[in-house]
Amino acid sequence: MLQSLFVYVIMIVSILGCAWLYTQVVSGTKVYVYHPCIFTIVIIYTFFCSVRYDVGVDYPAYLSMFKVSEYATTSQDISHTEPGWAYLTWLISSSHIHFAVYFGIIAYIQILLVISAFKKKAKILPIVILIFFLSGQFISFQNIIRQNIVAACFLYIAMQRYNIKFVFYVLFVLIACLIHKSALILLILYPFIKINRFYINAQWIYALIIVVCAIIGSRFNLLDVVFQNPIMVFILESNDYAYYLQDDNMNMGMGQSIGLGFMLRTVIDVIMVLNKSYVNRLSADKRYNIYFRLYFLGTSLSYLFPTSMLVNRPLMYMVIFILPIYSYYFYYVLNSKLTLTSLRKSCAVFCLVGLILLFVNSTFIDPEGNMCEYHFFWEKAAI
Repeated sequence: MLQSLFVYVIMIVSILGCAWLYTQVVSGTKVYVYHPCIFTIVIIYTFFCSVRYDVGVDYPAYLSMFKVSEYATTSQDISHTEPGWAYLTWLISSSHIHFAVYFGIIAYIQILLVISAFKKKAKILPIVILIFFLSGQFISFQNIIRQNIVAACFLYIAMQRYNIKFVFYVLFVLIACLIHKSALILLILYPFIKINRFYINAQWIYALIIVVCAIIGSRFNLLDVVFQNPIMVFILESNDYAYYLQDDNMNMGMGQSIGLGFMLRTVIDVIMVLNKSYVNRLSADKRYNIYFRLYFLGTSLSYLFPTSMLVNRPLMYMVIFILPIYSYYFYYVLNSKLTLTSLRKSCAVFCLVGLILLFVNSTFIDPEGNMCEYHFFWEKAAI
């Protein structure tokens, strides 16, 4: 635990420091990815993610794939993965490069996509970095590697390339399917990034929906309903989720999702939706409603199935919009002219402290399995 604490604190503080420094030395709203401060952020993140060992539930499988492909004749000799990813793995491993470079390239792609999604929002970059760690996205990126790359691509398109035509969007989805087949889900989400309308203005309705979903999800197992639907079973089997249909894999990885932390996260999300109009007005981002709709849909559904990785995996393409929603909320509320004793700003402080407590508990105090406990690759003989 002490090593994990040391590594993550050093990484987060140094990255946050670079992000804050960038906002001080660069005027304007753009993030230049090759600016020394941003380049340093990418390098720090890439380094710590590359030298890790056995961090993340998928890490052993990716490492095994890398070692097997090292002596493969072609990428077609690599099974159990999509052809695009198989080729990338084979291309790196067949050159007899250390596997740390392989995981470093993955981390580089991940963090670059996240930063690029906010390339016109330089002033909120430090908050984005902080939320990336505290909201659980960082741990998710370490555990569900390929799908999070596709999710980060979708976030980038929704925030920066939203005028993309359907033909090119379909082409993107097809290419993304070479990395992870679940990218087919993104075809359904195309209207969500194009239609910028909201038909329900009453914020309390969104808050009520989240509360109801949280109560139902914590008291009833709705997975039985899912498995009785042949269409849902077909979708799961065709998107690399067939192994979740086994009884012993029903609740993988999310066993700690219900409890005090679950209640605290529910309260935080309720506060977020109750501040929708206020944040939308201050941010002046014409696409805020689009981000909110995707975030709200993904969050509500995840509360209905809080212990199921089976359902939460497809929802990652919507839940990743926690990044703009949380970041906008904290930046604009905490930087407003409201006094610290005002209810709105007090709630923001409460939410921030709550996220810190959730992060500390899930990462250091009570980590689940090998999801986040940090080891260096040179320690592997002792693990």
